[in-house]
Amino acid sequence: MTDDRTPDTRIAEVAKRLAVLRRHLDDEVPLARAAADTGVFVRTARRWLTRYRAAGPARLGRPRRPEAGTRKFAQELVELIEGMALLKPPLSVATIHRRAGAVAIGKGWRAASYGSVRDIVRQLNPALLTLAHEGRSRSGTGSIWSIGIGPNDQTRRGRPTTPNWIS
Repeated sequence: MTDDRTPDTRIAEVAKRLAVLRRHLDDEVPLARAAADTGVFVRTARRWLTRYRAAGPARLGRPRRPEAGTRKFAQELVELIEGMALLKPPLSVATIHRRAGAVAIGKGWRAASYGSVRDIVRQLNPALLTLAHEGRSRSGTGSIWSIGIGPNDQTRRGRPTTPNWIS
């Protein structure tokens, strides 16, 4: 999963933390009082101060987890979820999540969260889902054949009786 906070939210977060530290650094208010006045725990304010002294205001934002955006479950489980999403009749994401979780536990794998299952299903090509659920006639391919060899293309003296676009 990705970090979905907007840049404005991150800037506001850094500004709030910097305001707490400015009272301590510029106004010489003890860090414990500056933290208490703003409703921040002293230990948190100390951590912010350490980050600020190490790298300046850029380090006051939340650090990004190194494993963010990666999945740590078996490839077979991902393929199972994708396969369930392509079944006919279509299954809900909740049903896929429950069934995949039961299989994962049975095989000793780490179970996927509902959000991960939803992301896997959403990453499938919509045309593939339509083809799997509704067949070829709804997928947009092969619905109009105009190659001139259909049953309506009987010829009389070398001329077709119907135009190719009708067949």
